[in-house]
Amino acid sequence: MPTFGSLRIAPALAPILLCIASACGDAPAPIGSAGSATSTTKPSSRPVDKPADKPADKPAAPAAPAAPAAAGDLVWDVPASFKKVENPSTMRKATYEAAKVGSDAEAPTLSVIVAGGGVDPNIDRWVGQFDAEAKSTLQRTTKKIGAYDVTIVELKGTFSGGGGMMGAPSAPQAGWALLGAVVPVGDQQWFFKMTGPEVSVASARADFDAMIASLRVAP
Repeated sequence: MPTFGSLRIAPALAPILLCIASACGDAPAPIGSAGSATSTTKPSSRPVDKPADKPADKPAAPAAPAAPAAAGDLVWDVPASFKKVENPSTMRKATYEAAKVGSDAEAPTLSVIVAGGGVDPNIDRWVGQFDAEAKSTLQRTTKKIGAYDVTIVELKGTFSGGGGMMGAPSAPQAGWALLGAVVPVGDQQWFFKMTGPEVSVASARADFDAMIASLRVAP
């Protein structure tokens, strides 16, 4: 007679008890239920929010183009060390500042002016903007640049600017220098005149020479 544990079971009841025992046993946990070794997550049907696109940086406005030179005017290359500044007078074609060096309190100023009157009288006017002792330091050299005979002028001493001339210092400045170039074009002259503390003017000499060497006629 079959036994169930310590009980002796009648043959007729054995199949029934075996069926009950099987139904009460632990069945494998369905996948995804608690206690399962692995689980799966159903993908969400809600669309994933995408981060908003960063607006593109607005391009900087281009610099206003410089006014084109008139045909026949002189044009030149401006050295990187020269900063273009506003003209204090409509008489000027251009105004630049060179870098100040050392203990100099002011930056040299380079003005470009077109005028008549001849080369020598205008150089004499430049000399008159300095004290009397400065005249002994005057140096003049002439060089050929393209089709032009260019006069280079150097002068140093106490600069007063000549009687309230626009752009002149408010008080006489000792230890200043002048570096200039006079370029005859037809019946007029183009004047490139730099004035400022002597050390800073001397430091700008190479760039001044390069600018004058680049002179040419606008097409």
